[in-house]
Amino acid sequence: MNKAFKSILKPLLRHATKHLTDEDIWSKTKLALPKEAFGKANLHDWNWYLEGRSTVDVKSAKEIVDWLRGCKYVGDSLLFQEEDFWQHPVTFENMRKGDCEDHALWAWRKLKELGIPAEFVCGRSGPALAKGNHAHAWIHLELSGKQYLMETVADSMHQMTFPLDEVRRNYCPALSVDTDLNTYRYGGFKEFIRLQLESEE
Repeated sequence: MNKAFKSILKPLLRHATKHLTDEDIWSKTKLALPKEAFGKANLHDWNWYLEGRSTVDVKSAKEIVDWLRGCKYVGDSLLFQEEDFWQHPVTFENMRKGDCEDHALWAWRKLKELGIPAEFVCGRSGPALAKGNHAHAWIHLELSGKQYLMETVADSMHQMTFPLDEVRRNYCPALSVDTDLNTYRYGGFKEFIRLQLESEE
């Protein structure tokens, strides 16, 4: 995105997001989104992430969290010498290291295998006024009719699954894909783009 376009886009986004409420940000619309909408590193259709044989046997969302506690967060620039790289879940399973997309994609795949409704979500985490790039990926899931958020890269000493209503103010969802491979755009998409552009200032 060139500087001239950014200079036009930023004030438009500031105006468009000026009066967004929490309810607006978390509203979502089912849309047929191209895979590239989730990021230039998402090179494959969603079915690709479901291919190959997983060797990790989990029987619940808790066991998914327990397995992820043994994994390590490592950024793509260090691990792959690339700005952004999305691992296949089986590769991540073998390496047990990667960034937020890698952790969340693995959890999303395992939740699908268990038949637990879930979404792989891309957006922004942290307070809206925080400086810097806070692009992030996480999981929404449903258990016993209740909505939860799974923070798949949380430190092993901290909680990783929360009732969604308790933590939604700390997240700005932009796009998601569910375990039926439907894609969605959240009301927070414009806010996410605005915050990302302002983090580059």
